[in-house]
Amino acid sequence: MKRRLYAHQIEAFKKLSCHNRFALFMEMRLGKTLVVIRRLSLLKKCRTLIVAPGSAIGSWEEELEKEGITDVGVLLGDRKSRVVELSFGKRWNLINKEGFLALPEISSVPWDALVLDESTFIKNPRAKVTKFFIQHFRSTPIKYILTGTPNPEGDLDLVCQFLFLNGELGGIHNYWTFRDKMCRPGYRKWEYHVTRTGKSVISHAVKTSSIVVKRSSVGLDVPKVTEARTLTFPPVLAKAYKTLERDFVYELEGQETEWHIYNTTQYVQLRRMCDGLGADGSLVWDGKIKEIVDLMKGELRGQKVVIWFVFKWSLYYCYTALSKAGIPVVHMWGDLKRGDREENRRAFQDGDAQVLLSTCAVAETGTNLSVADTAIYYSEPPGLQTRQQTEDRILVAGSSVPLLYVCLTTKGGVDRDVHEALKYKAWRSDKTLKHALIETVRSRVCDEDN
Repeated sequence: MKRRLYAHQIEAFKKLSCHNRFALFMEMRLGKTLVVIRRLSLLKKCRTLIVAPGSAIGSWEEELEKEGITDVGVLLGDRKSRVVELSFGKRWNLINKEGFLALPEISSVPWDALVLDESTFIKNPRAKVTKFFIQHFRSTPIKYILTGTPNPEGDLDLVCQFLFLNGELGGIHNYWTFRDKMCRPGYRKWEYHVTRTGKSVISHAVKTSSIVVKRSSVGLDVPKVTEARTLTFPPVLAKAYKTLERDFVYELEGQETEWHIYNTTQYVQLRRMCDGLGADGSLVWDGKIKEIVDLMKGELRGQKVVIWFVFKWSLYYCYTALSKAGIPVVHMWGDLKRGDREENRRAFQDGDAQVLLSTCAVAETGTNLSVADTAIYYSEPPGLQTRQQTEDRILVAGSSVPLLYVCLTTKGGVDRDVHEALKYKAWRSDKTLKHALIETVRSRVCDEDN
């Protein structure tokens, strides 16, 4: 029995039926994957390539299976396996976003349709993946891009996505030309701010080549409560942190290590210290771990909780502490095979574990952890898109129970700066999409009046 499409999915389906180059800027859990499958299924002999994050491949397989589609090739594994699978010439083909490195032959296949899921992976004009998909698929008849947050770091994130989709943006065919003509330099040498004219061009592209759907606009939003808990470094670690921040020299209990590298490395080391990690990866402060154990034994006792980490060693130490405290816990991180991660996820979903620990990179997309209504950020990812995607892993559409997000930060630490920056990024990211949405509504009203 075919699943019924909701009103917002029907509207998106109609848009895809009228446009061969289109963007579905629909938030997670709104069914954009199903819309694309239904649309392309109507086209005879439409050989399709779907490029998605590795963690989302399973979701695509599941959706295709639910639609009764079996002619599916999964282009994963080593190069030999990918080449063999590609040679079968199946109608539906799935590949991870890094797969082009192992299988560049996908650029020579005459695809009828190309779908980029979580399309912000091509927002960086310098990245190999961006250059590959923009350069080699200009003539592909049907191209769709899908994401809920297309501009996590600002409006410039949209440029390469529209260049891939339409080959141009405001009559400009190159990212660097667009930046020169439509942006002004910021205070920092790497910063560029889109001018009013540039914003108008981008808004027009969003209005004419995409559909923007948010959960709140279709009555599927869930109330969210965010709570930041600030912990204090012990005196010895506070002194070491300040030294590292000022001189980029790590010194703790008489042991000194000096790095002569870039500011990026300094930032990573500061973040590690906020997690309680030393220069060698050892645990030198367990403040955040004790806070989590106290929460799981107190306020969150018996509740299903997902805990997110940036660094896997932080996850390891927390896993050890929770296990020692007798709290049923499973984990997901990059060192685990895909099958083992899925087994742990199911153990959490089925009730065999109370707590699931995961690095943000492993489970940011395509992972259903909806039995939980609470998430703790041991450390928050710096990118807005990753943050929002991890938030939505515990989302239960239509639930009236508020979702709780607890963010652990340190007084005077860089992790507190990350927390504040994410709130600003969320406001800035939403601004352009809201403007385009308002313009679309105005156009509809004018059409109805006429």
